[in-house]
Amino acid sequence: MKKFDLLKNVAVAMLLFVATLPSYAQTKGFSSFDTEKLLQEEMKSSLTAEKALTSETMIYGDVVEPEHYKIGPGDVLSYYNFNVSTSAQFMTVSPECSVYIPRIGELSIKDMTLDEAKKAIIERVKQNQSNAAVSVGLYKPRRVYITVSGNTLFEGTYSLPASYRVSTAIAAVSQLTDAERSQPVLHFNYEQAKNKKRKNEKKFGSTGFASQSDFTNRNIFLVKKNGTSQNVDIEKARVTGDVSFDPYITENDKIIIPYENDDNGYVTVIGAVMQPTSVSWKQGDKISEIIKMSGGLAPNADLDNVILTDAYGVTTEIKIAADGSVLNDAEVAAGGTISVEAKSAGAKKSDVKHGFVSVRGEVNNPGTYPIIEGETRVKDVITLAGGFTSAAYLPLGTIYRSNGTTDISKFDDSYFEFYKVADLTMEDSTRTRYALNNLAPIVSCNLADLYVNNSDADNVLIRTGDYINIPKCPNNVYVFGYVKKPGYVDFVPGQTLEWYLERVGGVSEGGKKGRARIIRGSTGVWADNDKDTFVYAGDRIYVPTSPDNPPGTQLQTYSLIITAFVSIASLMLSVYQMLFKN
Repeated sequence: MKKFDLLKNVAVAMLLFVATLPSYAQTKGFSSFDTEKLLQEEMKSSLTAEKALTSETMIYGDVVEPEHYKIGPGDVLSYYNFNVSTSAQFMTVSPECSVYIPRIGELSIKDMTLDEAKKAIIERVKQNQSNAAVSVGLYKPRRVYITVSGNTLFEGTYSLPASYRVSTAIAAVSQLTDAERSQPVLHFNYEQAKNKKRKNEKKFGSTGFASQSDFTNRNIFLVKKNGTSQNVDIEKARVTGDVSFDPYITENDKIIIPYENDDNGYVTVIGAVMQPTSVSWKQGDKISEIIKMSGGLAPNADLDNVILTDAYGVTTEIKIAADGSVLNDAEVAAGGTISVEAKSAGAKKSDVKHGFVSVRGEVNNPGTYPIIEGETRVKDVITLAGGFTSAAYLPLGTIYRSNGTTDISKFDDSYFEFYKVADLTMEDSTRTRYALNNLAPIVSCNLADLYVNNSDADNVLIRTGDYINIPKCPNNVYVFGYVKKPGYVDFVPGQTLEWYLERVGGVSEGGKKGRARIIRGSTGVWADNDKDTFVYAGDRIYVPTSPDNPPGTQLQTYSLIITAFVSIASLMLSVYQMLFKN
């Protein structure tokens, strides 16, 4: 009986609650019809938000700055009205760029930033509930279509989260998918570009000089769907923290990645910084920003020996505080060079002139040294570095010179244009095109001839950014190919190719001794097998087999020889008959 009375009381309470809904709605300014409509719209909005929330997960990429993030169709906002509930509700931005606020109604947030949309929603709620405690945030960003073109292997249209900034979008699309890895040409270009960059960084990474410029990162062109455009400066955004230089992507953005422009001004940072760089110059660039763009000062930077040299050779001391901040910060003009000496470097700030060269390896004082463009030669620099150590091996000494290019090589029509004007055989043209695509960044100079034979021709002029490397003697020669015992052989000065072939047991079956070549360790040049050609430490000796000729080539050769003999015999017979007839 008590259980029946309890159920009866609950039923009466529910009837009274339902009966009061129309009057409650009227006290809040809504009719019973409006209340029903609001509940239907709220249910619809909840279902839409739930669908968005259960869709595929994504990597957001960047922290969203509400003042810069533009709201668009598909964004999911979280909404808390603590006067009603402590649970979150979700609002999906409609294709018309509006949201449906629970129990309030529709609100347009078109062309608003996230910060503006949050304020507009809270203001709208407080118009109905002045004491409402409301919180609004971005719960899940929408996906947008963007187009990437220009100096990239990954031109195309992509779907990415709107929380990505331009820099993140470029990084995200610049990766091979599993499907793209199966495309030989694209995969080849991608790996070749990575290898070029890796080789350049390996060669110049420890020299204190820039291996390439940052022109691309500072001159990206962004075209919006409304026709407006802006320059994207990824490096400026990184060092200043200003998102406006690297904005969030929006619907139908076009990102155009530029090619290197030789006419553009640069400011070069060399020496004891984390990443020596030729910074693409922009009006208003400051010393502190340029140093940050090069990765900041290295731990071994000499804070009392930082010099700014302008394009005309005028030097200014840069004053650096103990915390690394620039005390006399000022704008930098194009063509300037910021030199940060290491504490152990040999160059003094009083010696800084127009340029700098790096010397590494077997010299008494490795470091970065000042030069005068057009005057300083190899011997001058070696003297500044204190001369060679006893372990220096000059035949392998090399002067490297970076060309600084950042353009990505593609297998495109330029290959066929090259063949159209080449006047060599197809085989030679192909070999030449490959060689041009893999030019060694070295200066023509034989240090052994310069110092042993006093060759003035090898006392070449040094340019800013050159890197002189003097290695130790490797004390071995590598012999490979069609030989009986391939491998390293101890180096003995004054010996020829024949001597080293004897050390590995001679030529194996199929090898052609007459085609054997010496590959110079310093330049990679192939030297002939002459009696007067000596092998140096670090060289490689290769013994090939017969050339890979097409089937029937040898038979054709013999046929031509036989035909030639027959022709000569016929001619001699004709002459003989004519003489005897006369």
